[in-house]
Amino acid sequence: MVAKVGIAVAGVVLLVFGGLWIYAVAATPEPGDCVEAKSTSGDRGELVKIDCSAPAAVYQVVDRGSASRAQNPCPDGDYHVDRGRSRKISRKTFTCYMLQVKEGDCLNVHDFSDGRVYGKAACGTAPHRVERVVAGKADPALCGGSLKPLVYSTPATTVCLSSS
Repeated sequence: MVAKVGIAVAGVVLLVFGGLWIYAVAATPEPGDCVEAKSTSGDRGELVKIDCSAPAAVYQVVDRGSASRAQNPCPDGDYHVDRGRSRKISRKTFTCYMLQVKEGDCLNVHDFSDGRVYGKAACGTAPHRVERVVAGKADPALCGGSLKPLVYSTPATTVCLSSS
């Protein structure tokens, strides 16, 4: 009887820890995944994994890894860099994000201690509107003089924002 209870308890413990591990791995965005911007308590923003087709998806992960690379671990461009520390290996990590937007999207800007983060918002209340997205080219001149360019080298993309 005691052996059956012990086996049942061990099974429940393994199930709980296995579920937590799967949740943690599934919640970590990998290259190609999209995220939405959420504010947290304090002065730090949080980018939470979300389906790329969701209206709130504002960034796409381009690269991630350990921070043993140069000072700026991301490709050339206006990437949002999230620097963290892996709990698994106690090593500094980084994640590089580029805007995942289309023409006509409107964006709010949130300034946090870890950087500026854009979030999708209702047009009319947001300070920025995506006027142009040029896939395959990373050139700020494509935005002309009146639009703010955000340029990404990998994958080559130029996003042009207007300010209201």
